[in-house]
Amino acid sequence: MRRDFYTDEVIEDQSGVDSLTVSALYSRRRIRAVYTDILKGSGIYAIASIAGPLLGIALLPIYTRHLSPSDYGILELLDLTLVLFSVFAGGSLPLAIFYYFTEAPTEEERNKVISTALLGSFLLGAVGCTAGLLGSVALSNVVFQSPTFAPYFRLLFLGFAVTLPLETALAWLRTVNLQVPFVLVSVTRLVVSAATNIVCLTLLHLGLASMLWGTIVGATSLGLVVGGIGLRRSGFRFDLRLFYKLCRYALPTGLMGLAMFVVNFGDRYFLKRHVSLATLGTYGLAYRIGMLIAWVQTPFNSYWTARMYQIVRGPDGDRLYARVCTYYTLILSYCALLLVVFSGAAMNWLVGKAFWPAAALIPWIAGIYLIRAIAGYFRFALYLVGKPGLDAQLSWASALTCIAGYVVLIPRFGVAGAIAATGAAFVVLLIVSLWTAQRVRHFPLEINRLVKVVFIAFSLSCVFLITAPETAALRIAFGIVVAALYPLMLILARVPTKDESDTMAARLRDWCAMLVSHSKG
Repeated sequence: MRRDFYTDEVIEDQSGVDSLTVSALYSRRRIRAVYTDILKGSGIYAIASIAGPLLGIALLPIYTRHLSPSDYGILELLDLTLVLFSVFAGGSLPLAIFYYFTEAPTEEERNKVISTALLGSFLLGAVGCTAGLLGSVALSNVVFQSPTFAPYFRLLFLGFAVTLPLETALAWLRTVNLQVPFVLVSVTRLVVSAATNIVCLTLLHLGLASMLWGTIVGATSLGLVVGGIGLRRSGFRFDLRLFYKLCRYALPTGLMGLAMFVVNFGDRYFLKRHVSLATLGTYGLAYRIGMLIAWVQTPFNSYWTARMYQIVRGPDGDRLYARVCTYYTLILSYCALLLVVFSGAAMNWLVGKAFWPAAALIPWIAGIYLIRAIAGYFRFALYLVGKPGLDAQLSWASALTCIAGYVVLIPRFGVAGAIAATGAAFVVLLIVSLWTAQRVRHFPLEINRLVKVVFIAFSLSCVFLITAPETAALRIAFGIVVAALYPLMLILARVPTKDESDTMAARLRDWCAMLVSHSKG
């Protein structure tokens, strides 16, 4: 007798019944339950993940009319400095909660993990903020070759002091599977920050500092509330030895984050010496739009990183892992195609004319971040076997490739060289991730289907970029046609299996029957 994690069914031996039939029926029920749980969990997390980019896009008409491309360039370098600082100041601490919470044998031990992490995050936030405030002038001289920007760095580190506890509190909500409160807190934070930005920009006329004050107000208001609730539930207990373990576990992840920082954002520091701040700001805006692929990926990762251990350890775990990889790649490939065909028209409507050159860069950025997303899924296998250090090694192999590309390509080709270097690094990451992951834990990945899915999206993107008309209305119409061709070409290429085709046909019949019944009613 056993109880399944996803179906919550008690499975008993049944005499007189074909055991293979029972096993097959149970397997199908479990697979459907896992897919349903993935869609439900990812869908809930998607609200929080997509709300940020959507709100940012909606506010572009305000931001790009009150901030210049040079302001965007300055903000880009400030944000990247904060990301780099976070790697060394405990920014990966929330990730350690998942592992030690799962390993804790009792409720008391699990509460101790949460309380230690939350109190530790306030401690690290205060220490990091103090160090940042003291070094603001020096950082301004290093990054901008001028002390003029030191006040912005001070605001940046004040934001770090309150952001780290909030991120740790959000990690607690994910750990205990409080999905709806997680979304409510995340969206409220976005709204508060955006409202602060708008007030500071349009009424107080604080310029670039407005964006930094939005982060401080949003993180402070929510961090204190959610962190306080978490400590009240778990108790005010700080275990220094456990805190050391949390930090030690987070260290490889931090090193991996440092490598990914180099790949994702290090080009800004190289570009600063070869292009103007205005060009850097336009490039940064293009990156924010092209990296919407990562924002689509985030809700799935929020669910998957917490649940993949139970899924893979259960019946049909290897098969489910491989099939989820196929669906994940298919959805992200389609999202990348949509960015390619519609981002140009959207940019012309949403942003000021000074930022229009960013539209030409978005398709390339979307493509290389699709490669990164697929490589990221392969690397999940390293965590399943308890080897996060291998992930750091793979990330650094990619980072070193990227640095070499920056040195060689950026001085000659500018932003095009930066994109090419990042793309080369992600291709290397994809290859070594697949090879290493399959070596440490082999999964029956559906390589043939994966190649078809990506190739069809790539081919349609090329067709659109080469043949799309200049007129905005015709370009949008042509984009709709290209987007509609994607599922048709998947069917023609026989990407869906027979079971998937039968399931889709059954769902289509059900929807048609429902529409007919509603129309008659």
